[in-house]
Amino acid sequence: MDKIKEAATEYSGPILARPVPDITEPVFVLGANGSILNHSRAAAALTEFASEDFFDLLHPDDRHSFSSALDQRSSESTIMARIVTPEGHRLCRWSLMDTGDGAILAIAKPLNDAAEAEGLPAEAELADALFRSENTVGLVLDGEGFIVRFSPGAERLSGLQAEEVLGTPIWKTVIAPEQADVVRRCFELPLKSRQWAQDIVWRTGDGGRRRLSCSITAVGGNDQRAAYFVANAIDLTECCAAQRQLAEAEERYRRLVELSFELEVTQCEGRIVSMNQCGAEFLGADSPEIFIGRPITSLYAPDCRETVSQRAQLTVERWESAPLEEREMLRLDGSTVTVEVAAIPMKYQGRPATHAVIRDISRRKANERELLRYREHLEELVAQRTTELVAVNRELETFSHSVSHDLHAPLRAINGFVGVLQEDFGDQFRGGALHYLGRVAANTERMAGIIDNLLILSRVTRQTMKQQPVDLAEVGRSVLEELRIAEPDRQTEILFDDGMQAVGDPALLRVVVQNLLGNAWKYSAREAAPRIEFRTEEDEKGRRHFCVRDNGVGFDMTHAKDLFGAFNRFHSPSEFEGEGIGLATVKRIILRHGGEVWAHSSEGEGACFCFRLPGVKRN
Repeated sequence: MDKIKEAATEYSGPILARPVPDITEPVFVLGANGSILNHSRAAAALTEFASEDFFDLLHPDDRHSFSSALDQRSSESTIMARIVTPEGHRLCRWSLMDTGDGAILAIAKPLNDAAEAEGLPAEAELADALFRSENTVGLVLDGEGFIVRFSPGAERLSGLQAEEVLGTPIWKTVIAPEQADVVRRCFELPLKSRQWAQDIVWRTGDGGRRRLSCSITAVGGNDQRAAYFVANAIDLTECCAAQRQLAEAEERYRRLVELSFELEVTQCEGRIVSMNQCGAEFLGADSPEIFIGRPITSLYAPDCRETVSQRAQLTVERWESAPLEEREMLRLDGSTVTVEVAAIPMKYQGRPATHAVIRDISRRKANERELLRYREHLEELVAQRTTELVAVNRELETFSHSVSHDLHAPLRAINGFVGVLQEDFGDQFRGGALHYLGRVAANTERMAGIIDNLLILSRVTRQTMKQQPVDLAEVGRSVLEELRIAEPDRQTEILFDDGMQAVGDPALLRVVVQNLLGNAWKYSAREAAPRIEFRTEEDEKGRRHFCVRDNGVGFDMTHAKDLFGAFNRFHSPSEFEGEGIGLATVKRIILRHGGEVWAHSSEGEGACFCFRLPGVKRN
């Protein structure tokens, strides 16, 4: 600086005949209008300028402030401005000196990483280490708000490099537009304090927004204006977002509690601190305010208050949810109501508390009592009906025996008299008389068979069942052996699966197999090569069932719905004997076992009868 002052002293005219003496600093000699009168070699090396107008060498945004500094200069003043260099714009600290004869010396101090801190006040030098940290969002501003320091942390947060912002007004680069005027006015007004905190909205290079809390310290200058400002900022964006989410969550929680149809109440240190409107109305009040501050136990019947207090204390101590419990609550009118209470631990203004959700179950309890009374009555009614049913079954059994005896006696008498007439007086009958006597005898025998079958059908319905494993293949072989003994000369192809295991009553299941195999034997008798199959099959759902299949006369499926009814026959007695009671018996037995039975056939192509029993397994 001494050499620069010496150059200014030696300067004696508006235009120098030779460059400013050989000094290291870039020096320009300017006219009043900003024209370049002379310069140092360092100035030429710095900018490599080709214009004679100094303002052409400045960044457009800095020309106005530099011009104002020239107009208002004193004997010596300082300003920050960017100058054009081959690498771009470079921020410089300019010292302006009036030579006294209308010329101005403009001495530039380029700011770079090595020299940025030079010339700053001692307070700024102490902050230099902090500003070099990548985690610190720090700035140094000159007295007019131009950025002279931009920390690595500020670069990271803003997405801007220091070269892009140095020498620019802070409100034009990193401050959000909506706060730009407020920040700018802070540098135009006199200082009110040397240190203060301020929240700002930070603008990033990609157009984003960050909320910062800044601690600002004025450095140097006087009571009215500072030479520099040091700003250290903390990014509050995530914190603000978290606070906003928390506030929104609290608002949602408050609304949910208010909209809840259950009673919700919070207690802290044994006192009610909040209650929803629904809860207040449930207890008979117009507003929850009447309950605030009352003991939580005052909401309950006297005999359960101690339990409620202990439960609340345990919930907080263990810090775990309390399971549902039934309690009696006390309304304002003195009436009690049965409720169900669940509670969770929580914090209320930093203190342990519990929040309870209470549901009115008085109607449910009334329904349970009514159901219990109905169940007790139903059990009495079932016992009564069971007794009546047992009596009816006894009467039916007695009636069946009586009917069997009373009907068989006349039939035996008729059959006996017919025999006497045929043997003793047969030679006295003429024409078809003996034929008619034979038909009377045959029909009495058929009537006796029908009576016996009806008795069998009634016993199937009433007979006590014994559930045990049954090998249906073994039962089938036994039945077919009986059929062969009855017709020893008949040749029939028999196909059985082995190990057809089922669970049921052995006697009743033998009746089923006996009827189905008997029908197959009977209706295939006229075939040249009769064939009977008894197999285990599986449907599309993987369920097992048993099938008896023959190649006999079959039947028309249009009448299948009547197939399992009592006394329903698809063939006349002259074609095939029988009373039509066998398939009805089969259906009743299978239904009693909890199974199902069905059939399919075509006339002249045989028939297939299938049944399924619970728990059927294939060996």
